Amino acid sequence: MPETRPSALINTVYGAFVRRLGGWIPVSDLIALLAELDVGSQAVRSAISRLKKGGTLVQERRATGTGYRLSPAVGPVFDEGDRRIFGSLEPARLADGWVIAIFSVPESERAHRHQLRSRLSWLGFGNASPGVWLAPARLLPDAELMLRRLGLSDYVHLFTGEYAAFAELREAVSGWWDFPAIEHQYAEFADIHRPLAQRLGADPDPAAAFRAYVPMLTQWRRLPYLDPGLPTELLPADWNAVVARRVFAELHQLLAVPSLRYVEQVAGAPTGPAVENLAAVDQPPGTGRVRRGLPRPAPPRCSEQPHPPEIRTEQGVPAVMPPAMPHADLVPPADLVLRAAAVHTLVPGQAPQRALAVKGGRIAALAPDPAGLDDWIGLGTAVLDQPAATVLPAFDDTHTHLILAADSVHDVPVHRARDLAGFLKLIRLRAATTPPGEWIRTTINWQEFNLAERRLPTMAELDAAAAEHPVLVKRGAYNVVLNSAALRLTGLGPDTPDPAGGRIERAADGSLTGRLIGSAAARAEALLPRPDLVARIEDLHAASRAYAATGIGTVRDCMVPLADLPVLRAAREAGALAVRVRALVSAIGLNSVAQVQELLAGMESWQGADDDQLSVWGVKFGIDGGIEAGALEQPYAGRDCYCGSLNWEPEALVEAVDAVVRRGWRVGSHAWGDRGLRVLLDVYEEVLRRHPDLPAGTLVIEHGGLARPEQRTRAIELGLPVTVQHPLLHDAAGAQIREWGAERVADLFPLREWLDEGALLTAGSDFPVGPFGAMTSVWGMTTRQTLAGVQGPGHAITRPEAFALHTVNAARLTGESVTRGTLAPGRFADLTLWPADPLRCPDLELATLLPDLTLIGGRAVHDPHGLLASP
Repeated sequence: MPETRPSALINTVYGAFVRRLGGWIPVSDLIALLAELDVGSQAVRSAISRLKKGGTLVQERRATGTGYRLSPAVGPVFDEGDRRIFGSLEPARLADGWVIAIFSVPESERAHRHQLRSRLSWLGFGNASPGVWLAPARLLPDAELMLRRLGLSDYVHLFTGEYAAFAELREAVSGWWDFPAIEHQYAEFADIHRPLAQRLGADPDPAAAFRAYVPMLTQWRRLPYLDPGLPTELLPADWNAVVARRVFAELHQLLAVPSLRYVEQVAGAPTGPAVENLAAVDQPPGTGRVRRGLPRPAPPRCSEQPHPPEIRTEQGVPAVMPPAMPHADLVPPADLVLRAAAVHTLVPGQAPQRALAVKGGRIAALAPDPAGLDDWIGLGTAVLDQPAATVLPAFDDTHTHLILAADSVHDVPVHRARDLAGFLKLIRLRAATTPPGEWIRTTINWQEFNLAERRLPTMAELDAAAAEHPVLVKRGAYNVVLNSAALRLTGLGPDTPDPAGGRIERAADGSLTGRLIGSAAARAEALLPRPDLVARIEDLHAASRAYAATGIGTVRDCMVPLADLPVLRAAREAGALAVRVRALVSAIGLNSVAQVQELLAGMESWQGADDDQLSVWGVKFGIDGGIEAGALEQPYAGRDCYCGSLNWEPEALVEAVDAVVRRGWRVGSHAWGDRGLRVLLDVYEEVLRRHPDLPAGTLVIEHGGLARPEQRTRAIELGLPVTVQHPLLHDAAGAQIREWGAERVADLFPLREWLDEGALLTAGSDFPVGPFGAMTSVWGMTTRQTLAGVQGPGHAITRPEAFALHTVNAARLTGESVTRGTLAPGRFADLTLWPADPLRCPDLELATLLPDLTLIGGRAVHDPHGLLASP
């Protein structure tokens, strides 16, 4: 957003108007002018006091009252700003060459080193390597003037020359200047101010012009210092500076003169000679030069001092224009400056930084020196010193189930039980406080194998715990056990056939046990009462905060019912989502193209309705089952005639996926067993044959659990990303060994091989089957530890690789690499602060490590210690 600090606005008023009206203005008039900008009198007086202490303003009493004028010492700085901001807006010519600044500062004078880096950066120099900075040659006079004025010239050598070899210059330049950060500021400026001209009309009211012009100029004046005006051939193809410059030039032409008239009205001074040519500014190519001349009335009365001389651009065009602020004010104040022991940006090749600045929800700057961003600190800046802490990007959980987590917030917390006695006791306690006849449901993030008895509760045990209530015990996403009261309500009986993709468990005598697997569970869950919208928003708030408390900033929810998309939207609009959400609409339980077409029709209104907080990513299919039903090439352990099940006929799934991609959506498909993955690869290969130009990342393998070497090769050749979830393996390993045997379970999630072979791999939790948590996942992927012991240690990866799966790779998967995944200027300020360095702490500490702070878009969504709480 535009700069709103009172001191910055006052600098603009002095530079744009008071300089042209003699340089002095009464305090009362300045307060009246700033009131038009919604700045209170006390804030104005405080800002004046700071500017006076800083040497910018000098108090002067006159017959008309007390006022302030600019200090003579800052006059050259404002003049220099005139030349920079209102001179030529055209890019430099490559043929004009470069100015190179080389400096070396002793460690004992490190403050000068910091000052040099800061000032060269302000001027628009790019950092080619430590102590070597360069810029277009036309900045040489500005650099000389600045270095002499600040007494830094003894430390610096300035050269001019041309680039000779060896790298591609355009590529090299992109590493010396932060193009995304500059483009972001240009885009922000254009987006905010472009509508002004139409809103104000061709002849704006002076007061309205002043209210629009001062914030616009205040925001603009720092941009020419960020952008050195590099030659066009070195800039990105869609460089947006031209648009922003045109917006500025047009608004300056429209607003500068009426704004000055308003200042004269308030200050009691008629238009003076300084108004002539006030609106002149060099224009971007193709717009011509715009100049507006006015008659010269009598000299102004608000000052007895002569007017400053007219300043001219390089082309000789008059440019008596609103100037820059003093250099100390050129760096915009940050919302937050964070200093830490290490800031791991995850930018390839970048060493850990020590300071990070956040402004407007994005990373504004980084520095290797803890004090390197002190110039970003303003009155409203929160400064967080954490000298022992470590900063990382917020993690993505690329396969999880936020909706299920929210739905389970108030359920019986059986995940805390360690045996069936404790499990059933929790249900009895809930029954004692629940009116008879009302449903009781359990949390879902637990595994029976991890109970002492290593089994599910029986229907009879549930009847004994809650005879007067229908009870639904749910484990994970696909397994339900009912008591007798709940089973009666479903209407299921011994003769009810198994639904497609599901199973109704029967005892040896054919009677129902109460257990429903896969799609069969939907019959019971459909009977559960749904909480109202307010309650659901509160539950999503609680669940999303729980994710954020573990360092997760974005979740890819892989099973969102179509009917729940409006609930997510309502939570987003209420500000209740503590994480970003990328939703996959569930096609689980569907088994025909007609059903999928109906689902797609319901999704139609969500096309293009995305924003940074909430977006619909695509559609989720399931080719096979999970722990008990994953499709294998060879039979299950001890079950010679059972190899799991496929939920779709391959030909039908091809048509279903084809229908989805034709509508412009992406597809994620669950594949757990090796046969399930083989069939899914056949399906995806056919879809890609039909659509050879399908964008990369449109088709995704979810899990790819038992991925054989030949299947990995096929997936990589087809360009298919894969999401993996070690927390799933951590909690479910024992149950899966019981079903598949130890050898196959040890081969689940071959991360080392996937990465070495070149796959785009991302990581998640698959909550509720496994626990969510940033470092819980990293610990598991690097140790292969599970509740059933270490599984397949040769598949382990390193901690940096594990970080990347949750950050850099995750952003690639969702198509958001330009905004998320690393900590770099212009990226969203999605970051986490850790009490220990997750890159180096012991394994046991890593397993339970939690962040002290999680920020999403610069907003604290997890701050248990009140680090950013207002004093």
